[in-house]
Amino acid sequence: MYSRIPIPKFYVVMIFEEVAADSFYVGGVSHGKFVRLKLEHMARTLPEPIVREWWVKAVDQLIAPYVRDRGYDWEVTIDEVPADLWSLQGEIPPPFESHAEKRWVKENQASPYGLQEKLPVGALFTPGVTENAPAKAAGSRAVDRCKAPLRCSGAARIEGSRQIGERKKCRHCRPSKRAGLQPIHPFASLVPLVRNHDRPPRGAIGSA
Repeated sequence: MYSRIPIPKFYVVMIFEEVAADSFYVGGVSHGKFVRLKLEHMARTLPEPIVREWWVKAVDQLIAPYVRDRGYDWEVTIDEVPADLWSLQGEIPPPFESHAEKRWVKENQASPYGLQEKLPVGALFTPGVTENAPAKAAGSRAVDRCKAPLRCSGAARIEGSRQIGERKKCRHCRPSKRAGLQPIHPFASLVPLVRNHDRPPRGAIGSA
């Protein structure tokens, strides 16, 4: 089962330790037909309760022909050990889904790796920041947009050192603290100034 996971096969180590029938006790009573399995996970973890339950059931089903079907009682425990407290041939195993780990899978042996191979095989970056982004400048024009355009009493814009429009009175459109810029109404590129009487009537598309 573990060998079907895309990890180096040599990560999977199995140790069989035989215990004399009269040396195994369960609940203080000698039990001659009992098997205890102790599993340790280092390379992968089971992050969610449903996945963890599924994995335990899968292990039970896997060992059933060798334990339950032969009349043995059994117990399974699974520990998840920190991967940074684990080494193979003197090498700390490479990061999850990294180039080095993929190479270890292919070569099926531990070997040294460098910083470059510690990078993930997939994408290195995430999308750019889109929320709470600072005001953007286009040439000499710096713009900050109103958060409540249909409640706003006016629009303002900075071009070079000259301010166009009037200062905001809307609480959503107070002067920006970023470089002292005044907000600009989203519709300012279409009309020079949006005033109260220019707002769409209630019930119109886009009205508040």
